[in-house]
Amino acid sequence: MVLINFAAKLSRMIQRIQSIYLLTAALVTVAIYWFPLATFDTYIVYACHIEKPENAQALLSMVPLAAFPLVGTLLAIFSIFKFKNRMLQLKLNRLNMLVLLTSMAIEAVLYFRIETLVPAQGKPGFASILPLVAICFIWLANRGIKHDERLVRSADRIR
Repeated sequence: MVLINFAAKLSRMIQRIQSIYLLTAALVTVAIYWFPLATFDTYIVYACHIEKPENAQALLSMVPLAAFPLVGTLLAIFSIFKFKNRMLQLKLNRLNMLVLLTSMAIEAVLYFRIETLVPAQGKPGFASILPLVAICFIWLANRGIKHDERLVRSADRIR
């Protein structure tokens, strides 16, 4: 019985395009951990670590950079399951956009900080644009949520 209720809830949730957008945003923020954020000659900077030299961890702490995309992923997934409370879902998505913007700011600060510590010129990696892609998907989800809210309010006026 519990499994049937969960399946029914899941089917209602997936019918909404904003759930697909939020799931895509969650997957994009997870992908930040797989791709490099930047490369500096022999250094390759990922969200959780720096590859190559022996003392790379002495350069900087990667904890804030690793934490923010994780929080963004969790917020997107949590927001998917709050599909019955559209206003809360909008607030969670706005918070998620703020978290991902903060993640991008931390990436930029760390990029320029590493650039001053390492003699080589750096190149931004593919993962450095992924928070912006996730923000676009969250924005699309918010448009869908607002559309649903307007539809429900107009149906309430008719009654």
